[in-house]
Amino acid sequence: MTAKIEVYFMKLLKPNTITWLETPEYRNDLSILKQTIDRLPQLIDSVLSFLQSATVIIVYLLLISNYSWYYVLVLLLGGIPLVMHYMNYTKDTDIQLRGLVQERIETSNITGMLTDPGNQKDMIMFGDRNFFISKWTAVYGNILNKTVTFHKKYVNKKIIVSSIFPLIYTIIQIQLVYKLIIHEVSLGDLVAITTAIGMIESNFSTLFRPISGFKNFTIFSNNFNHFFKKYQFESKGELKVGQIEKVEIKDLNFIYPNGNKVLCNINLSLTRGDIVSFVGKNGSGKSTLAKIIAGIHDVPKGALYINMNDINNLDRTELIRKISLLNQDYSRFPLNSYENIKLSDVDEYSKQKIRKFLKDKPFLVQDISEEALNKNLGNQYFSSTQISGGQWQRIALTRSLIKESDLLIIDEGTAEIDPLSESEFLKYLINIRKDKIIIIITHNLALAAQTDRIFVFEKGNLVEEGTHNILLEMNSIYKKMWGEENGF
Repeated sequence: MTAKIEVYFMKLLKPNTITWLETPEYRNDLSILKQTIDRLPQLIDSVLSFLQSATVIIVYLLLISNYSWYYVLVLLLGGIPLVMHYMNYTKDTDIQLRGLVQERIETSNITGMLTDPGNQKDMIMFGDRNFFISKWTAVYGNILNKTVTFHKKYVNKKIIVSSIFPLIYTIIQIQLVYKLIIHEVSLGDLVAITTAIGMIESNFSTLFRPISGFKNFTIFSNNFNHFFKKYQFESKGELKVGQIEKVEIKDLNFIYPNGNKVLCNINLSLTRGDIVSFVGKNGSGKSTLAKIIAGIHDVPKGALYINMNDINNLDRTELIRKISLLNQDYSRFPLNSYENIKLSDVDEYSKQKIRKFLKDKPFLVQDISEEALNKNLGNQYFSSTQISGGQWQRIALTRSLIKESDLLIIDEGTAEIDPLSESEFLKYLINIRKDKIIIIITHNLALAAQTDRIFVFEKGNLVEEGTHNILLEMNSIYKKMWGEENGF
């Protein structure tokens, strides 16, 4: 059941855009949902436990009913506070866990900082481990204090509620002893009734687990519906898009969910066959704009058009198939080279296609032997081979180029490869440009200079646009940047 739930959840979790995914709010809501999913498999055990306990309670209540319906009524009324206590406890436990999510995320992050092998270079060189340990201890201390306070409150409630059945038991016992004295019941009846009451009490107590399981299922359903209603992963647009011929941006303003405005009143137009570059300082908004054009950020209506159609009216899933984006923070998957490039099942035909694609492109993966391409990459598995940053970037570059796309966006895609390979890469882009729109985001102005047009960004604004020569003839920001790069 756990496996099926995990698979079902992973299939549903297929976002088309990343705007909300990069916020603390999303991480918080995802953690809340996952912690209720983790408790969901208790449901089967809860059903079985409930049937067992309920059967025992019913059987012994029927037995007692032969002697007195009054006792049955009193026992049922006595069990209600206990059941209500368990239901409230489960509900309040969920509220308690929700309140601790941020602190649990923080302790997990600090543990990762101290233990993840990828962090150790900086930890050895710069880190004070005691500083991180102190932060972890302080946060975990808060978690512990809140947890203890919560349980103390329910210990007191549990003592009060749990005293109801012993009180009922004592009262009935006194009555039965009196009836035994006056010969209204036999000794056997007394033993039978008190034994039955004891069994009913113990089974009411064991209802805690099944009641918690049922309540957790209700909580899960509410969290699940809230999450997928709030973060709508399905594309709302229905229009199909043919070959991408034109991209237009009109008066685009983009604000992240945290309120940070990164793009202001952007206007530009690109057509098939264009090869252009975005340049500017870090934080100028060029990478965010690249992701918007690639369709992985949400934008307001009337801001981005593909082939004269508002992107919000397009089938986003079908559109993404026609776009390829290499992010500057590309992912490094612990898979072999074939799988890293294709990110899906790789059959023999796919392998041949990949090798053929790489064969005449030495600026990409250099060792294209079957043995090299079949090795797992990274340092997570015993069979893995660690490779350099430049080699990882060549893998990511291959992934973006081999996809048959109409719109190709390369964000700092050559930052870690040598100048000769970078030059060969640019020649390749020029050769394939006629069937694509190509956007290069780069800090390397020598690379940007060879594109058709250069768009210069500063503090979220598109401040200049033109060819390399035209921008140099002007008293432009680009001219100043060019001079700084080339030492004059």
